Amino acid sequence: MPILEVPWRSPLAVAEAVKDIIKGKTVCELECACGDLMKEMQKYTMDIIGMELNSDMVLAAKARGLEIIKGNVFTDQIPDADIYYIWCDGSMIKNIPNIMKIGTWIIASDPSEGEDTEITKLGLEGYWIEVPYNEGELWRQKGTFRLFVTEKK
Repeated sequence: MPILEVPWRSPLAVAEAVKDIIKGKTVCELECACGDLMKEMQKYTMDIIGMELNSDMVLAAKARGLEIIKGNVFTDQIPDADIYYIWCDGSMIKNIPNIMKIGTWIIASDPSEGEDTEITKLGLEGYWIEVPYNEGELWRQKGTFRLFVTEKK
């Protein structure tokens, strides 16, 4: 059972959509909240670590047995990983290139909020994955999530 109610986390369908990318890899979810998506991704990864600024969410994720680092992904050192997943506030998307480490980056977006447009403005090479989801009838509980996959070399 998820700790967070949608829409305050990525849809859980994301884990299934990226399973072939993350399979057997070390994944870092940046801004992971309580770790709902990490728990789903954990089914496919070799190892998973999260980073979250909110102390209450860090405690909740740790109580679930997840490895979490408390910190700000835009100002603190982010952990090393093969794959990075991030869904951040649309106004912060422009800062993602500044934090990118070598590896595969999956940048999530809610098209209804225009986040995919902001990701496109970054000018990164990569491809989109469309993730339809249905987790309820309220705002941001169903629709299509978009994931942009890119490589930092």
